[in-house]
Amino acid sequence: MEPFETFEHAGMTCELYQDEEPSSPAEWDNIGILVAGPSLARAMLGEHRTTSAEDDAIGRGGAALLVRYLRMVEGEIAVPFHFADYGSGGARIWATGLDDDAPSGFIVTTHQRVNELFGTEPQYHTQEWIENALRAELRNWDAYVEGRVVGVVVRDPSGAVVDSVWGIYPDDEGDGLEYARTEVRGMAEYAAQARAEARHALIASGARLR
Repeated sequence: MEPFETFEHAGMTCELYQDEEPSSPAEWDNIGILVAGPSLARAMLGEHRTTSAEDDAIGRGGAALLVRYLRMVEGEIAVPFHFADYGSGGARIWATGLDDDAPSGFIVTTHQRVNELFGTEPQYHTQEWIENALRAELRNWDAYVEGRVVGVVVRDPSGAVVDSVWGIYPDDEGDGLEYARTEVRGMAEYAAQARAEARHALIASGARLR
């Protein structure tokens, strides 16, 4: 596997790779649960399947009726999403608006779940805050299905791997790789410092032996 980005830092070579086997967001402590509609295979995302009542709401009124149904009947806050599979070109998943007449599914949470993860403070229980948190989790799902999760590797001047970290999801800055670049630079600096300290220790040891 070849890196898609390489640069030098602190005398080390820093490499960025696509992580081909990242951990699924389904394994995390998420605020929301991803619920797939009929057009999305449940097994692919490892989450839940829409009920017949939810499918009916989607069929009769699209995203708007679905979100209203979940809020009034189930007491849940939901953000609908759309899913597209491009085959060899990858897949995408994104939050959609209430005007979508055929969403692929929705990501949903409750105030009880918000209490468990963030507490009872009012700022965590506004409609805006919860919906933004759900959209952020959808962006992680999008990175997962599209293959934008990365790993970083640090090599010393001889080309030997001295450190690596995998499973880094995109951030919200620039092209989404700024956190990964910052992380690998820090790793390179740490490796360079450790290398210098080992060299100094070896020199000092030699001096004592003489």
